[in-house]
Amino acid sequence: MNKPIRRFLDYKYPIGAVIIGYFLIILGIVNFVLTKSIILSLLLLTIGVYLAFSYVGILLDLDNRKFKYFESQFGIKEGDWKYFKYYPYVTLLTINQKQTVYKHTNAQVTTKLIAYRVYLLNEKHTEKILIKEYRNKLKAEKYLDKMANELKLETVVYSPDFS
Repeated sequence: MNKPIRRFLDYKYPIGAVIIGYFLIILGIVNFVLTKSIILSLLLLTIGVYLAFSYVGILLDLDNRKFKYFESQFGIKEGDWKYFKYYPYVTLLTINQKQTVYKHTNAQVTTKLIAYRVYLLNEKHTEKILIKEYRNKLKAEKYLDKMANELKLETVVYSPDFS
């Protein structure tokens, strides 16, 4: 029996909060070294670790044909196992992402990114479960085909039926 495949999907908080988390970790260590203040240092470390290392992901158990979409805080993964039989389809969606950063001079810098995401879909396509994200379309298509073959799922075009 193989171990479930773990996939990191994204940080739980925006990247700015993650950077603040790393900063708080460093600040907590420096505070302890300089002032020996255990309570303040532990508080800074706890908040920093929570912000920096909280993430969402998915565990894929191919042997038992189930998966777990989870949130991880302090290394504890919270989520329920679901079976692939309730998600018989797999699809590839193109996501256009845009991020705007404002500088102190009131100037803005906008970055546009295209992401290719592989999703599991239920029968009516009303529920999507993200499996993996790529920046390269060919790699995403290759992974889509691999997952469809390994899990014996049908590759479809996403079209939800809300009726």
